[in-house]
Amino acid sequence: MKYSAWLADARQIHSYEPVALDALSSYLNYEVSSHDAAKSIVAAEARVPPLQGGLIWGGLLSLAANDPEVHEQLVDLIKAIMSLPNKPQYPLGTAWRDTHDSIWSETIDFKNVRKIDRHNPDPLIKRWPAYHALTARLMAASLLDAHYIALTQIVHALETHLAYPPTPYQAMNIAAAAQYFILCPVEVYLNPLRTKHQDDPGYGWKWGEDMELWKGKLGWSAERWAFWKRRWAEVREMEALSELAGLGDDVRELARRAEVGMDKVERAVAKKGETKVRREGV
Repeated sequence: MKYSAWLADARQIHSYEPVALDALSSYLNYEVSSHDAAKSIVAAEARVPPLQGGLIWGGLLSLAANDPEVHEQLVDLIKAIMSLPNKPQYPLGTAWRDTHDSIWSETIDFKNVRKIDRHNPDPLIKRWPAYHALTARLMAASLLDAHYIALTQIVHALETHLAYPPTPYQAMNIAAAAQYFILCPVEVYLNPLRTKHQDDPGYGWKWGEDMELWKGKLGWSAERWAFWKRRWAEVREMEALSELAGLGDDVRELARRAEVGMDKVERAVAKKGETKVRREGV
């Protein structure tokens, strides 16, 4: 769904303030700056009772799941909103998790799907990877801490036995996991949970607990990173993945780009060290 169609639908939803939608539309059409759009949206939303389903943040996250082409603009807009002195009090991270869990619950019903209608694919098969792509961009911009979910998604995609041919559900999850290696590989490699192990308090290491293929120790390790890289190489060679309709992107191409992202991080760390890479990126 393109953003124009999303906006048209959004105007029928009473929890979205019309003036805020007008400001968002002008911004997406490159008629106003992110700063001006942010001020208008925040001011408009402040005039109505606070709703989790309002344009901030629920609406922007919904739009992101439906139109990946506006992700860069949305990240800039979210950054501008968060820089305002009167920024929303409702945390972006809470709204993000609520939206994530809502879309995730839809994927459960997708598990038994074995074939996608090429002419009318279920929108979910694109929305799930798109939401993870937006998540990866927000992580790269230091606007969101979603490392636990990112690592869980990677394990779910790369450490699970794949059917042959892979099911649409599996392909969808592989496409979602690839976004983190393509858009924020540094955040994956230098994730803040990498020092959490089984003996540590809390759940920082439990993101990798449900693996099927990984037989090493729990938690992050260079060996596990190398295992993921080998898995991407295997996915890249699965011709059956190219036959799955509905994803938009060729999953094998996403696997190739994920490998490239991993290579970039490895070279950067070898050349500059982890501290500089964490600060400067690749």
